[in-house]
Amino acid sequence: MIHILLVILKIIGFILLGLLGILILLSGCVLFAPIRYKGEFSYQQAPKATLKIRWLFPLLFGTVKYDNNTRIMLRIWGIPFYDSARRNRKVADDDKGQEKTKGKKREKTQREKKAVKTKSAIKDDTAENVVKDDIAEKTEKEEKTKRTKSKEKISIRDFLKNILYTIKGIYDKLKQGKENISYYIEVWKSDEMSSARTLIWSQLLYLLKVLKPEKMKGCLEFGFEDPSLTGYGMAVYGVFFSLWGNTIDVIPDFENACFQANVRIKGKIRTIYLIKVLLKLYFSQDVRKTISCIKKEK
Repeated sequence: MIHILLVILKIIGFILLGLLGILILLSGCVLFAPIRYKGEFSYQQAPKATLKIRWLFPLLFGTVKYDNNTRIMLRIWGIPFYDSARRNRKVADDDKGQEKTKGKKREKTQREKKAVKTKSAIKDDTAENVVKDDIAEKTEKEEKTKRTKSKEKISIRDFLKNILYTIKGIYDKLKQGKENISYYIEVWKSDEMSSARTLIWSQLLYLLKVLKPEKMKGCLEFGFEDPSLTGYGMAVYGVFFSLWGNTIDVIPDFENACFQANVRIKGKIRTIYLIKVLLKLYFSQDVRKTISCIKKEK
């Protein structure tokens, strides 16, 4: 009896150990297995974009295409799992079927109305006279109600009260808005907000560094009617120059307004980096205090 009990406990232990191993394996795949992506973007009078994503290939493979319309495709182990184009076609077919049924219903109701009209035409003149009298009485009643409504007028006193209430409501809203603006200005100048901004900015730069594409190549030509705006655009390009370097050829046009682009990227994303940043922000006291201040929580 004890031997059988030990065997059962041993089996249960192996099952739990196997489940734990599967859980650790799945967690490791989610955290460390990279999501590889490959994309292409071009703009020649109209935008075109293609993005391909794969994870634990061939477990998960997805494609997003944009060319006047967006199409999303997803495959699991090579088997089509989702296709937005098929779904849209199915919805269109359902709409056509509904339109056909509605058309049949309209024809049926029209036939019924014709039958009712033919039956009503057979009625004698006395019934028509009764109907006419009823209509005349209804029209007279409607005219009387219209006259009574037109005679009703809003008193000057109520009108002035409504104006005063409206002005008071606008004044209260402006006062509340002024208080909110001054409150958020104080929050922005606080030490907690300053340290939180520094931490968020550093983590954002970290994400841009670790998640930037491994390969990037392309050409970008742009220009505005105002040459100063083109200069500002080049300044923004200079800020992010450290991320992509000489991989993208930027051609500014200070004389004409234009925009043309052709960019190809390839890289990978690991979930562990995102979780690391989120945990660092979550356990930061300054960030939590800032969020509570923004929500006005005491």
